[in-house]
Amino acid sequence: MRLNIVDKPPVNVCHYVATYVNEERPGELFRSSGGELDLTNDGSEERVEIGAEGSAGNPYISLYDKKTGGPIDIRWAAQDSKEWWGDDISLVLYKDGYYILYSAYGWYPIVLTQLNPSNYERVICQFETVVEEVVGEKCEDKALCELLLTKQRPSYLQFTESHQLEPGKLHLSETGAGRALAIDVDNDGKEEPIIELQYASLAGPGCAYNFFDKLNEDRNGLVDDKTHELLVAMQGLSSKHSRDPVPHCLGNTTGWFRFNGITYYETKFHGERPVSAAGEFHEVSYIKDSQVHKVCQYDFKKKVEIKVCLDCELSEKKPAAKRGQATFPEKSSQSP
Repeated sequence: MRLNIVDKPPVNVCHYVATYVNEERPGELFRSSGGELDLTNDGSEERVEIGAEGSAGNPYISLYDKKTGGPIDIRWAAQDSKEWWGDDISLVLYKDGYYILYSAYGWYPIVLTQLNPSNYERVICQFETVVEEVVGEKCEDKALCELLLTKQRPSYLQFTESHQLEPGKLHLSETGAGRALAIDVDNDGKEEPIIELQYASLAGPGCAYNFFDKLNEDRNGLVDDKTHELLVAMQGLSSKHSRDPVPHCLGNTTGWFRFNGITYYETKFHGERPVSAAGEFHEVSYIKDSQVHKVCQYDFKKKVEIKVCLDCELSEKKPAAKRGQATFPEKSSQSP
């Protein structure tokens, strides 16, 4: 592999990985398929397989003897870890051989390891993807969108009414009822009962997402009227999704708030920050005059940092700083 970083070359393989991801050039660096290569760095090639198994699509990597075809017993570091190592496995070729990169969807690197000739996997780097959320260009109310990123943002309306709905009275399967509240959901001056619902599926990799729907007058079931249709459209619910009827599956933070006389709906990633590209969403909308109005659009800026460099001397004969980033030159037409 040829390094095309000319001004300040990465001081070790950890910087090497972080640099390429931060410059949005991972396709030049990472290999997501196996083949015949010396992954154990012992001078002889093995047959390497990388894929996904089961309905959950869990990633795996396996090694086989090139001559006999028999499996090679590897002591995987992941077996000793209680942490989540992501959705994808890729290979990285550096100066002293091949490395294995474990990452979350959308190139969120988590751990880089290397196999030694004794078939033992050692952790070399641990990464952290720092995500900054910023207001995008397509905003109906930029001041409100910026306010929602601060601690001074409007608070959510508190849904306090408890309701038990029979599964047959819900529009979606695998859905449970939460609490309800009468709010001016479509900004026509009239309050209507809205209930929060929790979709939770264990099929495949699993899926969790909270959303809202309108209760009937007796508050023992859901309605199927124009307000329901607008809520479905605004929240991106659809039976046409590939597996689940909700737009995202890693959970969400969601609610309603009032601001300058308008009732707004908000949904965004769960937790303090996205943990993969699948969590890069934040939407703010409202309903008025039988139409859905999209108010805010947000962008997510990522920077991969080296959280820990446990054994950098293996690749560079000297330890590296725990944090840092190399400078990257203009893009080259050559592969690294």
